Amino acid sequence: MADISAIVARSVAEYRKRMQESEVISKLTKRLDSGRFKDFSACNEYSSKAADILFDIYEDAAANIPDPDERQKLFQAMSKENYKYVSPMFRKAQEKFNKDSDIGLKPIKPKDKSIADTEAIAQSSISEGDSKGFEVTRNAARLMSQSIVDRGMQENAAFQYGAGMKVLVSREYDNVGVHTTDKGGGEVCHWCLDRCGTDVPYNEAYAKGMFERHPGCGCVITYKSAKGTFRQGKGQWEGNSWSENRREQMIRFSSQGDNIAQVASPAITNFRNEYIGRSVGAKSQNYDIMDLQTGEKYHLAEGTYLQNKEVFAGKGTKTKFRDAHKYAERYGGNERDWQHVKAIGIISTQDGDRKASIHWVQCEGIGKKEMFIKEWLD
Repeated sequence: MADISAIVARSVAEYRKRMQESEVISKLTKRLDSGRFKDFSACNEYSSKAADILFDIYEDAAANIPDPDERQKLFQAMSKENYKYVSPMFRKAQEKFNKDSDIGLKPIKPKDKSIADTEAIAQSSISEGDSKGFEVTRNAARLMSQSIVDRGMQENAAFQYGAGMKVLVSREYDNVGVHTTDKGGGEVCHWCLDRCGTDVPYNEAYAKGMFERHPGCGCVITYKSAKGTFRQGKGQWEGNSWSENRREQMIRFSSQGDNIAQVASPAITNFRNEYIGRSVGAKSQNYDIMDLQTGEKYHLAEGTYLQNKEVFAGKGTKTKFRDAHKYAERYGGNERDWQHVKAIGIISTQDGDRKASIHWVQCEGIGKKEMFIKEWLD
């Protein structure tokens, strides 16, 4: 039987060794150290290469680990090590931009979500342990590594917004569509188009999902305040490799307007998770959530996530949202754009944090409304 502790230790050590020996990583590190860059593209390239190194080592080691739980332990340990390399590179870039823009705020280091992300990925890809599972895991590893940069951008934008700055977010469609490594072609990606916009106020942009991605996404995300503009850059998002069948499936679901993130890798449920921050503006980004049985209002515990978000009626689903007209009349927006959503969250109460199933309605440009506790889960 494989000694998982020994395999993990060897794999992590090999990852560190290859990261030190990689010419690409060395060049990108020097570029970031020099300060000669205008956007986050070097961070994106760094995160993509780091993910490829991670997966190559994981694939070799996992082939000899029959137990899916032990494969998850290996992937989780390596993902945490990947975070230790990628997050300082992002912080270094953000620190330069803050200094150049005379913002006067320290950069926010992106949160480590490696445990939550790997638990989500393990729901299908890691547990399969075959060529299909490895394909999904490679793409998930890239998305997870690259999302450290996206998440860092979002959290710094949130921090500036919470500090009282006017923050505007733009997302530019890559004009390629759902694609593999062949740039050009593919159906229009409606999932991305729904998240694109120009100079959208931060709170609206966050509710709209403008910082979110699916694997292979080539959109460029930019946010700006009165102090400066922070542009993500193209990065290496086109490097994800898909089988022809999976690519066709992605295109088919894209044309139907469904969630590509779930089609590309059903395991990446945390892609739809929402972090409840501890920053200066944490309270302003939290929500009033009513217990319908008592009428008491609660808030989500800071530093936790709204997990496994699912739109189950309204726009983007095959289920009609029968009460949509009521919310359109009450809050505005087009009736066909309203959605009914559910998720799992941690509620802060006087007796401590409690897990609950939470429902709400939402509409693009308006945000979440009338959040309530559907069921306590503890």
